[in-house]
Amino acid sequence: FPFAPALAFLYLCHKSVSMQLQELFKQLSDSIPSEYDRRERQAAAHLLLHHLTGCNRYQLITHPDMEISPDETEITHCMEQLKRHAPVEYITGEALFYGRSFSVTPDVLIPRPETEELVEKILSTHSGEEGMRVADFCTGSGCIAITLSLELPHSKVTAFDISLPALQIARQNARRMQARVIFEQTNVLELPSATQPTYDIIVSNPPYVLEQEKKEMRPNVLEHEPSLALFVPDHNPLLFYEAIGRYAFQSLFPGGALYFEINERYGQACSQLLSEIGFSSIDRFTDLFGKERIIRCRRPK
Repeated sequence: FPFAPALAFLYLCHKSVSMQLQELFKQLSDSIPSEYDRRERQAAAHLLLHHLTGCNRYQLITHPDMEISPDETEITHCMEQLKRHAPVEYITGEALFYGRSFSVTPDVLIPRPETEELVEKILSTHSGEEGMRVADFCTGSGCIAITLSLELPHSKVTAFDISLPALQIARQNARRMQARVIFEQTNVLELPSATQPTYDIIVSNPPYVLEQEKKEMRPNVLEHEPSLALFVPDHNPLLFYEAIGRYAFQSLFPGGALYFEINERYGQACSQLLSEIGFSSIDRFTDLFGKERIIRCRRPK
């Protein structure tokens, strides 16, 4: 049996361990650093429990003593990652956004609930409109572009990012969800002048966290998520908004809409900038936590 040594090696590397469902849940929860509150630890532990066993929250409540045999090596890896403050989404390799599971790696930001609210604002505003031409700048995992492509009938969506690894993830997500999105690499700070209107909607969730805000951030974000997609210089917090805004004013059809996710500290300043560029009908919206997080404006007709 020439393959016996190889099979034995694989067995040793991936041996399973027998335990109760509630025992594994407690081990996972206890591995999460204490600075996260109980609700956060339990939410992360539930996600990892499902990742490791396929069992959900309901099964944990109704059958806590269920015997399971997850892979011991994978359990150890997950707990080590948790202790290093790794986001659970990077451990499982997926994040939910607008009811869909997106692949994520440390090359892309983890989609946030406030970005779902940005998408919802676009969809509620443009409900019933077909054939929309949409551009998404700083697309990351592609969650905005792909969701808009799937939710807006017959839309034509193009998504841009400077990061090739991020674009690779976004393309994988689009293929898996059968979303028709064109992805292109571009530096939004070096966008060329638009020669004619091209889009009905432009949207972006650009970098907007100040360097000085790093001291307020948790290690799971600061040490793991891509800084390229997070931070802007303290002396120029609206850097990306100005670049995208000026391009959008040229490339939107008259009456076309521009949407941004924004830093809550700079809502008024962002409104003023967009007004100076020439946009009208400028509105800011708060998220579920009461923070100004979305801005919408239009190119005048």
